[in-house]
Amino acid sequence: GLAALFGVEDQVRSAHHGVADLLVALDMGEEPDVNEHLIPVDDKGNLFLIPAGNISAAYANTLTLLDPGAWYRESENPLKKLMALVRNSLSFKPDVILVDSRTGLTTLSAPLIFEQADLAIVVFYPHSQTRLGTQLLVQGLQNAVTYRKHRRLAPEPRFIASPLPAGEIGKKYQLRASEWVSEWMGLDPGAAESDEMLHAVPYSEALAASDKIDYEPQKSQIFQPVADWVMRFLPSEKEDKVAGTVGKNKKGILESLSFSADTTERQESTFFENTFLTTQMVKKALKNEVPLVIGRKGTGKTALFRFLLVSDQNPCVVHAPEGLQTPAWQLRSDGFRHIQEQMVDKDGFEWKHFWLIYIMKAVLHQSDLTGPESEISDLLDAPADNQWDLIKNIGQAQERTAMFRPFLEKNFLELDQKSPRRVLLFDGLDTGFGNEEKDRDTRMRSLTGLFSVLTEWEKRLSNIHFKIMLREDIWTRLRFENKSHLYGRTAVLKWADQAQFLKVVLKQAFQSGVFQGTVQSIFEQAMGFSPSAVDAWEDARVFDAWNILVGERMAGGKTAFTRNWVWSRLGDANLDHAPRNLNFLFELALEWETEAQKKNPYHRSVIRPRALMKQLPEVSHRALSSLLEEFPELETLQRTLAQIGSTPFKAGFLDDPEIFATLDLAKEVGLLRIHEETDGNVLRYTIPELYRWGLNMGRKGPV
Repeated sequence: GLAALFGVEDQVRSAHHGVADLLVALDMGEEPDVNEHLIPVDDKGNLFLIPAGNISAAYANTLTLLDPGAWYRESENPLKKLMALVRNSLSFKPDVILVDSRTGLTTLSAPLIFEQADLAIVVFYPHSQTRLGTQLLVQGLQNAVTYRKHRRLAPEPRFIASPLPAGEIGKKYQLRASEWVSEWMGLDPGAAESDEMLHAVPYSEALAASDKIDYEPQKSQIFQPVADWVMRFLPSEKEDKVAGTVGKNKKGILESLSFSADTTERQESTFFENTFLTTQMVKKALKNEVPLVIGRKGTGKTALFRFLLVSDQNPCVVHAPEGLQTPAWQLRSDGFRHIQEQMVDKDGFEWKHFWLIYIMKAVLHQSDLTGPESEISDLLDAPADNQWDLIKNIGQAQERTAMFRPFLEKNFLELDQKSPRRVLLFDGLDTGFGNEEKDRDTRMRSLTGLFSVLTEWEKRLSNIHFKIMLREDIWTRLRFENKSHLYGRTAVLKWADQAQFLKVVLKQAFQSGVFQGTVQSIFEQAMGFSPSAVDAWEDARVFDAWNILVGERMAGGKTAFTRNWVWSRLGDANLDHAPRNLNFLFELALEWETEAQKKNPYHRSVIRPRALMKQLPEVSHRALSSLLEEFPELETLQRTLAQIGSTPFKAGFLDDPEIFATLDLAKEVGLLRIHEETDGNVLRYTIPELYRWGLNMGRKGPV
């Protein structure tokens, strides 16, 4: 039983200790003290257990005295009395009463589920054998009325699909569970609300082998959504204080708040430096032994590049996005194209030699060093006012001597020996080559040369280190010798943690002294609630500050948490998140709130949740536009999706060969995902909320 699970079995003192004995006593008209049956199961005094009883022959005999069916034919009902005692007669007022009804619809557990529960968490495995039975249970819940009869409330169902297998089979069963929940709850297929009602838990050997409850954060985090379901029913202790303090300060907060959805290149320096968020993944990316940083557009690669520009690592810009310390001679798309067509294709020039020259040019340009003496040193030192001067110098160096490669490599090694310790920065390697098909081919061949330089030279260099920022999909497609040598030394910028993601806008909000002071006043705590402390905040503090900024729930009461609403709607089809979309959502929401506050004052949070709902469609359009700018080859697919007009949709809509050829890319970058497949054959696709509005797609379509 639960006593064994919590490790307190030895504290169940006798056969007369627990629920069974309490029910017998109540049935006999006695008035037992429930407090005597409580067992504390955590060291903080926050969780207590009333066991079923001491498992023994005497306990089994007690069970025979219970006749739950008869209780509902009599005026006095021991089960109702027991629940009332637990609610009202303990030495403390419980926040939540958790009842274990895993035995199913028995004469004892059914009344607990249908009559006593505010929230019924239905755990099921999405196998065909369980469908009808679970559906019947849900129908019963929807038609039930709880003990709060004056409010005519039905128990709210939530669902856990578990234990799901790993891999594609697990995804198939998770999809099936989602569709069943949508059907049972009357939701559109693919609706975000069904995901908020369902939590999928994969099979875990560690959990399966656990004899007792384990409070390790990593394990308990799996069930955080379940805790969120329960927390929705609890009143917030600070709601009144928040409303009063926010109402008093809101005008000043709105005037001083600022969120920036600009690209990193365009952000004002002080604002950027004050709001740069140092997460664990950023700390890894900053290490010298990590030469490669990959991530999707908008995940922070250029922010890291810009942070390094003002760091103490003696940065040297080799290639930069437009607007960030771009050298006059930096190659643009037409320059890269010229080298490919006129030098590589015609003369056999190697891209890795270009990158050696490019790096040396950058180091000499940004330092007081002079190039090593050789037959080509004057060309390395020669001024270059534009990319064509540089290309001319490279051509002359190659023509001057048959010993071009040895001279070049000798110069590079000598330059490293003369140079102080420095880090070479590369960014803007995605759009810098252009977006036509031949430009993308040039990019792959040129970057293959760059990584050849990295893998061949980094162990030979003493003072020069590489830091290359690259789009993840480009890295995936690159093929070069010794690529595996970089696998353990690559930082991937992914925002997989919800609290870390929310810190992006919270750190910007805390640049407002009025907002910072408001939060400190509400929590009566100045320490910890400051801009410099945001990076190290634990989740609870993140959520506290977030709730003041934008409210705890989308529409009060038991509606979705705002943090979960934002998280689910800003994730792409692969559940990847980009801070740029979050910034844009809050930039727009702040504008909307500033105007709305003048006409209809709102004091429960700085920005009302409705502002987020109002601006999500515009964020979706912006996110889709950004995706197509990044991957123009998806434009034909985008037009077709807009014509389909609804999601999920049959895979047959995408059978056109030109469109079909882009589906792997579309899935890889999160534009769509498989909604249903059988034996490897895709039947339906679905579009995430992030792009659905931008594609003008409704939720329920031809299925």
